[in-house]
Amino acid sequence: MDLLQLRYFQTVAKYEHMTKAAKSLYISQPSLSKTIRTLEKELGVDLFLRKGKSIKLSTAGKVYLEHVEKALYSLSQGKKALQGLQPHVFGTLRFSMLVGSPILPELLQKFSEIHPKVEFHISQNIDGREVPNSFDICLSSSLINLKNVESTRLFTERIMLGVPKSHHLAQKETVSLQEIKNERFILLNENKNLRKTAQSICELAGFSPTISYESDNPSTVRDLINAGLGVSFIPSITWHKVLNSSVVLLPIEEAFSERNIYLSLPKEKQHSNVSLSFQTFLIDFFSNLTSSKDFKDI
Repeated sequence: MDLLQLRYFQTVAKYEHMTKAAKSLYISQPSLSKTIRTLEKELGVDLFLRKGKSIKLSTAGKVYLEHVEKALYSLSQGKKALQGLQPHVFGTLRFSMLVGSPILPELLQKFSEIHPKVEFHISQNIDGREVPNSFDICLSSSLINLKNVESTRLFTERIMLGVPKSHHLAQKETVSLQEIKNERFILLNENKNLRKTAQSICELAGFSPTISYESDNPSTVRDLINAGLGVSFIPSITWHKVLNSSVVLLPIEEAFSERNIYLSLPKEKQHSNVSLSFQTFLIDFFSNLTSSKDFKDI
């Protein structure tokens, strides 16, 4: 078992409803069900009593939940304790963030709370002509096509549909791509990777989106949705700070509605303490983001 399975189990136990739990976690219901089944198989017990669409914690599930909550709380406290023991890290980091600009302020604020003496040189518009050693760390939604750079998938995020509260689909729990093929779309400009991802998703579903508005600003996309001018594809993790309660996020049923986020580093280069600390921070930050209160309240 792993930490993600325990967090998923805790969420399903909270809602006692697989679809609601999947929506709060921003994953597909089949994926969540499979994860719970795998956990039950590993433990050798049924954690839930199932009757149709209704699920309830079994006696074994109630006992296990007590231990899971204690374990997750203990891990959280351990993390806080370790943060207090970390040596001071200082220096300058060249950080290229080619994806998820809406989340950048939160990300840097949290890192600064741990390492206040680190300075950042941030770039957000890099193309393939830039030399490899122009950044220490890069986040992107596509592989960096440079010989002396190595990339690792950091996480996969679901692409969801953002609609205004007044939209006829706003009350649905999930939506299929076939239901939205005739909608008016608000998308980022063609030079943005998210635009390419959105068009690829539509093509896989067998249609080309009708694009009513284009923008290079995620906040503008949000405002246009709020104004009732169309719908848009919204990354569930990296864009969560752009949204507010006026935009309803709907999970898309098709499993291919997702994108990978990559962490890239220069090869054959000794990484500084600043770089190593930030790498560790990024992994932890995105691992924990989906279970945070702010994320669940979108």
